[in-house]
Amino acid sequence: MLTKPIFYALFCLGLASAQPARRFKNVIMLIPDGCNDSVLSLARWYKKENLAIDGMNRGSMTSYMTNSIINDSAPAGTAFSTGEYTANRFIAVGPSRHDLLSTFNSWELPEAYAPLATILEGARILKKSTGLVSTSRLSHATPADFSAHVDDRGKEDEITLHQVFNRIDVMMGGGGRHLKPGPNCANAKPGGTRDDCIDLEEELLDHGYEMCSTRFELEHIEASAGKKVWCTFAESHMAPDIDRKFIAETEPSIDEMTKKAIDILSQDPAGFFLMVEGSEVDWAGHANDVS
Repeated sequence: MLTKPIFYALFCLGLASAQPARRFKNVIMLIPDGCNDSVLSLARWYKKENLAIDGMNRGSMTSYMTNSIINDSAPAGTAFSTGEYTANRFIAVGPSRHDLLSTFNSWELPEAYAPLATILEGARILKKSTGLVSTSRLSHATPADFSAHVDDRGKEDEITLHQVFNRIDVMMGGGGRHLKPGPNCANAKPGGTRDDCIDLEEELLDHGYEMCSTRFELEHIEASAGKKVWCTFAESHMAPDIDRKFIAETEPSIDEMTKKAIDILSQDPAGFFLMVEGSEVDWAGHANDVS
C-alpha cells in the first residue's frame, strides 16, 4: 500500500491520477519564495505588461504549519514537497505533537519526526533524473525540503550531507561553505563550516560529479546522459539579480542555471524532476525593498 507522500509524488508525476493515460515525462516546479498576488501585481506595474504566468492555468493549495498561524519556508516547502503539514523549522519530517494548533488532530498527521517521502524521491523511484536550482544556499529551507529530512532548518551542514548522499543529479546555487571542512579540522578549507571535518567536495568528485563555481565554468559544462553536476557559485547566498552585475559578475543568473539544468536533465530518456527556487523574493519583502 502506498503511503500518502509517495502517492502524492506519483500523482504529481501523473502516474496515480484518475486518468492513467495522462502521464508526464518531465516536471519542473518553480517556487518564488515569499511571493503572493501583491508581488505579482507590483511586477506587472513595473513591467507595464502581463507576466508569463498570466496565460497559464493556475490553482492553489494550503501550506500552513501545525504550530503557528504565521508560516515559515521550511513547513511550507514540506507541504509542497511531500503533501503533508509539519511544524516550524521542520524539513520533510512529521510534526511535533506537544504544540499542535487546535485545528489539527494528531491522528490525521504523519508520525512525529518521521521522514516524509518527497516528490524528488518519488521521481527517483521512477528512475527519473532529479535536480535542484536555487539562488539561496542549497541547504536553505526550500531546496532542503525536497532533498533532506531534519528537525531544524538551521542544521545546514547535516542537510548538505543528506543532499550529497541523496545522489541528486544536478545541484546549482549557493552554499559552498557547507561542503567544506571547517577551521577546527586538520583538512580545513577556506570558508568551510563543517565541524565533522568531512570533505564533501571530495565525496562528490569520487562519485563522478562535475563541479563548477563560476558562470564561465557553467557555460562550458557539456550535457550528456547520466551526467552529475554540483555547482556552488557563492559560499553563502547568491547575489540578488538586480545587483549581480555590480557585485558578483562571476555568478550566473537563475535563468542561466535553469537552462543548463534542463539541458543536462533532459538527456535522460525516462524524464526528470526539477525544482527551481527564486529565493530572494522573500527577503526583499521582509526588507520592504521593491527593487
